Order: sequence, then structure tokens, then C-alpha cells
Amino acid sequence: MAFMSWFGYTFIAFGPSLAIFTMTIADDATQIIIMFTSAFFWLVSLLFSSIIWQIPFSDLKLRLGISVALCVAIQELFRYLFYLLMKKADKGLLSITTSSTISQTRQRKHKIAYVAGFGFGVMSGAFSVVNLLATASGPGTVGIKGNSDLFFLSSAIFTSIFILLNIFWSVIIFDGFDKRNWKKIAYVFATHELTSLLTLVNVGHQPNYSASITTSCLVLLITTIVALYTAGGNIKSLITSLVKRQVVTQVR
Repeated sequence: MAFMSWFGYTFIAFGPSLAIFTMTIADDATQIIIMFTSAFFWLVSLLFSSIIWQIPFSDLKLRLGISVALCVAIQELFRYLFYLLMKKADKGLLSITTSSTISQTRQRKHKIAYVAGFGFGVMSGAFSVVNLLATASGPGTVGIKGNSDLFFLSSAIFTSIFILLNIFWSVIIFDGFDKRNWKKIAYVFATHELTSLLTLVNVGHQPNYSASITTSCLVLLITTIVALYTAGGNIKSLITSLVKRQVVTQVR
């Protein structure tokens, strides 16, 4: 039973990102390079974030709150540094690119941001849930000694949400950096802080999973729409694209 649960939690956490990687990234070596590079930047941000844990705090909740807020700030700093790196390497990437989806001038910047966000998100998700998945494989059952039996499920859902959010955050904030649109930059920073701090609601003996997950899903929906319009799309074009994809699939 534990092993079956492990499969369920794993595919909830990484199923959407696996589909995204397979359908939009895996067939382009340049995009894979960008993905791994952005993942490395997130790892470096994690290294710097670990320094925060050396700061002494008397209150655990205060320590968690301040640590989460500062870690988010560090992650966004390294997202900006990665943006600067991609801006410097843009011409070089264009010269070695064979994929038409990333070589088109109008789409290239959004595509790079999309792949960079994917790398950030997947690495963040892996570090946040990999130990939990190892525990979920057994032996043992969640919920003993008064603990919530929804802990692993909610953690898997949060992982999936944060991976998708990182993709959309990168699309929005990279465009904000390009156009010096401080509203987009502030939106990404504020929603990243909000969703990260929401996870603290689940700390303790009385976690509120429904409130934190519902609010995070609402933030994800809004962020998805903002990223869609940032990339030059709209609801109508999205529906049209999905209908055409379905028709092509049926023809095949």
C-alpha cells in the first residue's frame, strides 16, 4: 500500500512537469541546456539561503517566517541574475539553435523565460518533496499519533503548484525586466512571498490544508492568465490552440 501511495504522490507532484518537459522541452538540446543552467542557479540560491538558518531565533514560528521571506528574496535575486546571464548569452544561443520555436525573435525571450522557470520549478520541487516521497514509500502509515493523513498529499499538490508557478513567474518577471515594468516584478515577488508563507499555515498540530491549497490554486490561476497575456496570448487564442491540438490528435 505504501509503495502504491508513493507512485500516486510522485505523479501528483511531478506528473504535470513531466508532461511539459516531454511535449515542449525534451526535443531541443538548447532548451535542455537552459533548463539545467537555471536549475543550477536555483541550487546556488539554496546554498545562500542555508546561511539564514545559522541566524539564532528564540521563537520557531518567527524563525520560519523570516527564513521563508528571505529565501524567496534570494531566489528572486538569482532569477534576476539568470535573466542577466541569458541576456548576455542570447546571441550565442541563437547561433547554435536549431529549433524554430526558440529562434523566432518574437517568441525567443518568452521561450527562454519559460524554460528557465521550468528549471527553477523542478529543482525547487525536487528538494522540497524528495525526502517526503522516500518516507512515503514505507514502511509505516501517515496519520499515526494525531498527525494529519493529508500531509503527503498536500505536499505533492504544493510541489506541483510551485513548479507551474515558477514557470509563469519567470515569463512575467523576465518581461518585466525587459520593459522595466515594475508592476510585473512586484507581482511576481508578492505572489511568491504569499504562496511560500501560506505553507506555514500547515505547520503544527492543526494544519489548514484546504485554505492554503485553495488560495495557492487561486494565485496559480491568476498568474497563469497574467503570463498568458504577457506572452502575447489571450483566452480566445488559448481555446483555439487547444481545439486545433485536439483535432490534430484525432486525425493522427
